[in-house]
Amino acid sequence: MNEIDDKFYYVYSSSLDHKVEIKIGTLEGKRAKPEYDKLLSDPMLKFSGLYQEGCSDLYVTCQILSDGQPLALPVTTSYKSFSNRWNWNEWVTLPVYFSDLPRNATLAMTIYDCAGPGKLMVVGGTTISLFGKHGMLRQGMFDLRVWPGVEGSEKTPGKAPDRGKEQMQRLAKLAKKHRNGHIPKVDWLDRLTFREIEMINEKEKRSSDYMYLMVEFPTVQIAGINHAVVYYEQDGDEMYQFRAQADIVTVPDYEILQENLVESKQHRLARSLRSGVSGRDAKPTAAERDQLAALVAAPPARPLTATDQDLLWKFRFYLSSHRRALTKFLECVNWNRPGMLK
Repeated sequence: MNEIDDKFYYVYSSSLDHKVEIKIGTLEGKRAKPEYDKLLSDPMLKFSGLYQEGCSDLYVTCQILSDGQPLALPVTTSYKSFSNRWNWNEWVTLPVYFSDLPRNATLAMTIYDCAGPGKLMVVGGTTISLFGKHGMLRQGMFDLRVWPGVEGSEKTPGKAPDRGKEQMQRLAKLAKKHRNGHIPKVDWLDRLTFREIEMINEKEKRSSDYMYLMVEFPTVQIAGINHAVVYYEQDGDEMYQFRAQADIVTVPDYEILQENLVESKQHRLARSLRSGVSGRDAKPTAAERDQLAALVAAPPARPLTATDQDLLWKFRFYLSSHRRALTKFLECVNWNRPGMLK
């Protein structure tokens, strides 16, 4: 029998420069088939994964949210063919570091299935907060309730108790206390107890109308000792003075985003239609020729300055024999002036 350790080992979340990893385990439960009227309105459902023999090829998308807004792009599980049970057993790495997680970060998971050529069907969704009510990162395994037909969001809590089946939640809390060292560990008794807990959970899952997705959070070990990850924001406890009356007075400038009359006049003079006859015979110098070659060879996404546009317009007849200069020349045309379109 191991004695209860009275020490609390922890690390700050701001000191973990590692990406968040979540293990997607098994999906248990039965999927409800659509009603007959839905099959009449959409006959392609007959060829979806609902009517496939055995378990259909599902996949799970994981995304971290904060106040309902995504913090990064979603990550999906790899393809896996299932026979009689949905079991991914895959660690998914999310593009967010532990040190960048906010206090209210939640993990949203959505399960998808194939609904036909190029179509997806939402099997269900679930969410779980990454930090508990005491600010510690979750560790260990969790059975999350899957809300059918909806994507994972803050409205689909995975730890919502099922009415009449609260024993799973109670046993999960006791298992958490045992994992954190708050309950003495006895090897032979622990094996019997956890085997009985698994049997009780399986029985309640089979009798429930919902599906359950098992996920696992990683554990942090330092020198062979499990450490809890406590949320901490670097320099978050510093106090800053706030001035109700600001010293800087802003004055509105009504000429912002308006047309610059000087540049507009210079632009018209540089492209005066009266110089069109002499422009046919204009030949660039060596320096201008090198500058024109650099502009023509520039990538299409590179914006042209007003000086570059005037230079291209001046030697437009010289560049008429260069096919690559066509796109650059079209950027120089002011389509709002009818005279330039002739």
